[in-house]
Amino acid sequence: MKRILILYENLGSGHKRVADILETMLADDKHQIISCAAGDLFNDQTIRLVQSLWTYFLQHNWITLTDTFINFFLRLSVGPVAEVLQTGPYYKILEALAPDIIICTCDVFGKLLGAYARDKSIPFYMVITDVAVFADLANPYATHICYFSETIQAIRSFDFNTIYFATHLNRETTFWNKLRYVIKMDYEYILLAHRNSIFRNIDPLPQEQNQAACIAVGPIVAAKYYSASHPVGDTPKNKLAVRRKLGLEAERPMLLLISGSMGGAYLNEMLRAFHDICQEHLTILVVCGKDKQSYRQVTAIKDNRANIEVRVFGFVENLEELYAAADVVLARPSAGVFLESMVTRRPLIIPAKAAANDRGTVELVRRYRLGQVYYQRDDVPHLFSVINRDYQQYIDNIETFLAPYPATFSDLTEVMQAIILPGKESATRDEFRSRTKLPG
Repeated sequence: MKRILILYENLGSGHKRVADILETMLADDKHQIISCAAGDLFNDQTIRLVQSLWTYFLQHNWITLTDTFINFFLRLSVGPVAEVLQTGPYYKILEALAPDIIICTCDVFGKLLGAYARDKSIPFYMVITDVAVFADLANPYATHICYFSETIQAIRSFDFNTIYFATHLNRETTFWNKLRYVIKMDYEYILLAHRNSIFRNIDPLPQEQNQAACIAVGPIVAAKYYSASHPVGDTPKNKLAVRRKLGLEAERPMLLLISGSMGGAYLNEMLRAFHDICQEHLTILVVCGKDKQSYRQVTAIKDNRANIEVRVFGFVENLEELYAAADVVLARPSAGVFLESMVTRRPLIIPAKAAANDRGTVELVRRYRLGQVYYQRDDVPHLFSVINRDYQQYIDNIETFLAPYPATFSDLTEVMQAIILPGKESATRDEFRSRTKLPG
């Protein structure tokens, strides 16, 4: 029985959610699947600290600090040193597990995992859970599984001749070569940052500089969201039927306000924007996730306006029903919420200001008119009305955007199995590439 190692990280819930979906897709009697957080597997205390900081910063809506300190400073200062120090211990742990296939859904660990997979001659898959990418999400040895074709072009814009990609770190790497790697990383990516950025957005799409193995498969979300995407007749997934089931006013315009599993100040800020400005009658569904403080704050202001019905939820297991009930989704531009909104055919309203890893989502919404992007808080109620006035056009835009990709969870599962599982490679994957005309 072959062993598949799936690694995720606990930054928000997106990485683990994708890992769980992959585990469901790939499970069979020929493979043993081990799925775990990379920080736990490698007992990495630094990663746990970063997780805590990430959650705290985003709950307070400190986007600039999140970007500057975590996305860039820690990657450039701590990342290279950690890579040269941890190569030996990581190899030892991986050799004890002896995986036959490695799948990584998280940032940071790609370089060392790719080196190990190359040394052991085993397949290595990087599942990219954002649209824009950092350098550690590109690897010359990996097969990159992306949501959309724009991410493929971002990955292929990295110069694989630069020190980060050209240096193969393993247990045989000498001390002097490790030191050279750290020094040259500082030189190429800090002193020459204007030429060698560690980040790639999709606006504008950068020039291709490598031929990394990549394939775009469309949104990887749980099966229940695909079930909610095309309601027909008076079924439980029909918008009006779901509203009645949830005890909501069936005919009112309805907004789903969400900030991922971490909740945070963003919810309070957006709800106040509607309370301060909005004159029309509407219902707002606010999902606070696991943030109890946010739940208390939102509950305290929910009854301030008679024309606005506010329903407050904590962490919910039936989120697909809230998507199905809503007309529009208002959210931070995280990839997870974006994908769920697209699959359930709900236009998005998202802020232009976003952490680097979320900027690709902003660009997709703007480029394909999948919703609206706002620059000021007070613009949001007006943009909600704009979408509702031309609602069908936004739905049509979403349909066109998703047309190249698998339409059902079953189709998506078949594609993922064809890519990853030995013996299922040829027919399904080749047919998918031919049908979608995507780079692969």
